[in-house]
Amino acid sequence: MKPIVATLLTAAALSVACSSYDSHSAPQAERISFSIAASADMSRTQWGECEEGAYAVKWQPDDRIRVMLSSADNIGTGSIEHISANGLGACFAVDMSLACEPSEYICYACCPESACKDMTPAEDDSQGHVSLAFTVPTRQMPSDKSFDPDAAVIFGRSTAADRMPQVFDMRFTSVVAYGKLTIMDLPKEPDERVVSVTLRASRPLTGQAVYRSGSETTSVCAEADASNDLEIEYASTDDNFSLWFACIPAALGGGELCVCVKTDRGRYEKLIDLSDKEFSLERNRILSFAVDMGKTQRCDTPIWHRIASPDRIRDGDYIIACGGSYLPNDTFVSTTKHPQAVELGNDVHIESDRLTGSVKEGMRWHLSTEADGFIVSSYGDPSAMLYATNTSDGIYVDGARRLTWRFTVEGGAMRALCRNAQDTRYLGLAGNKWRSYKTFDNINYDSSEITLYGLYVE
Repeated sequence: MKPIVATLLTAAALSVACSSYDSHSAPQAERISFSIAASADMSRTQWGECEEGAYAVKWQPDDRIRVMLSSADNIGTGSIEHISANGLGACFAVDMSLACEPSEYICYACCPESACKDMTPAEDDSQGHVSLAFTVPTRQMPSDKSFDPDAAVIFGRSTAADRMPQVFDMRFTSVVAYGKLTIMDLPKEPDERVVSVTLRASRPLTGQAVYRSGSETTSVCAEADASNDLEIEYASTDDNFSLWFACIPAALGGGELCVCVKTDRGRYEKLIDLSDKEFSLERNRILSFAVDMGKTQRCDTPIWHRIASPDRIRDGDYIIACGGSYLPNDTFVSTTKHPQAVELGNDVHIESDRLTGSVKEGMRWHLSTEADGFIVSSYGDPSAMLYATNTSDGIYVDGARRLTWRFTVEGGAMRALCRNAQDTRYLGLAGNKWRSYKTFDNINYDSSEITLYGLYVE
């Protein structure tokens, strides 16, 4: 091992351009003088004031970075040794033992250090391109005027040198997108206190992601286990307030966004249809948007939203109504596992497109994507699946069949159908049972409109 000790002088701010609605920029790649660094703590820079059309992103004394020198064999962490009076420049230092001698010296860095999971240089590449695996926290704690320092992930890369320099010349850029959300006209009581705001999107916002830089393209992609949720802890007694967040870049146009404001007395929730809107959270930019909560009502329990069309269905928990009757998956006829339809109880209420109240677990189903449809399983038990046989009584729940359900719209009403081994079966209601019908012109099927209510925020 060859020990190396290097210090760094940074002498430039990461600037953020301010402009009109929807088109702010986040930290752009300004040049700083850099070395390599080491520590295990975690923090990150903060927004400064927006002056002369730009945000300054200031270093903080406890900022930490994860560093790679030339290859994944040489990994270290670093901390700030000195910071300028205005916070726009900093000095980092690192102690690193080289696992291998580089053929050329190029330095990569990720801040905050805690966000970096892996850095891998591209193979057979001389341009310093790299793959960075990182994490955006699902729960964030921004300040009044800035983002959560642990959520705003930036990546830096130096130029290549044929020998170890005293100072690495490095560029940083954001690998996340930024949002400034303004809540308007929240109809709470004067002494009611906001404790958090949760966003649930139709695409991943937080969790694991990968940033890839290349000679032709630079991209950020969410990993398979990334989350569509983002919870922002924010204390306020105001009816109107703004808060910052950082997230994995996501184009939400064509989907939906659920905004849930939780207070010390309940929740106010609004589902926003983005099917005909452009709504993109772009890497290295700030999206400013406002949500009018004036027509929402406080609720003490989770809110279920009516799914207007099949293309709005995502993986998640649902209440399924057939002909106005709700099917609890813990109520069956004797041992044959035929589900029964149960009318809406007094503890559950429907108002407009919302369902609220004490929803029993037995009324909940989980839908998960498979092939050209969905597997419908009992809540909390994925092995108990809904399927249809060729008998008229043949709607069952157990682990014997794994059949895909499709939801369609016919005559303005949503319908449910299942393809079994022999043919397509249609879901309808007869008395207190769900039934399986061979043809779509059966009178019971024709009168059995399907209604789905989806749960976005627990």
